[in-house]
Amino acid sequence: MAVTHSHSAARIERPSARTLRRAGLAAVCALAIAGAWAASDPAPMLRADPELAALLRGMAALKALLALGAGAAVFWRFGLPISNGAAALYALCVAALFAGATAIWQLSHIGAIAIAFHGALIALGVLALRDEPIAAKAFRSRDRA
Repeated sequence: MAVTHSHSAARIERPSARTLRRAGLAAVCALAIAGAWAASDPAPMLRADPELAALLRGMAALKALLALGAGAAVFWRFGLPISNGAAALYALCVAALFAGATAIWQLSHIGAIAIAFHGALIALGVLALRDEPIAAKAFRSRDRA
């Protein structure tokens, strides 16, 4: 008589690629924010010109909203099938947006960071336009109108 064992213990399932990509996006963005925060000290600029510092921080807050919007869009995009290379590029662009907004908040290297921020925003737009699922939905909805 053969003895069979049933394993009723809960199975440990591997997270899906979608979950891993989304977690990776959050981790890369958190690291970008932490790195930009740690790399600069806003105190000298705050003392030198507090009014300009307040203006720049307001601009940084707007850039943070743009980064949040882009991050939400990429988070949604990671719910659809995507290649690892495209996912990495999306994540790097969003991380650059968060790092840029943080660095401007910290009043550090404003000119260079602003150029990098807008470059990442343009790169994100180009990626989205070249992305098959997004482009197909955009053009399909335009054809219906």
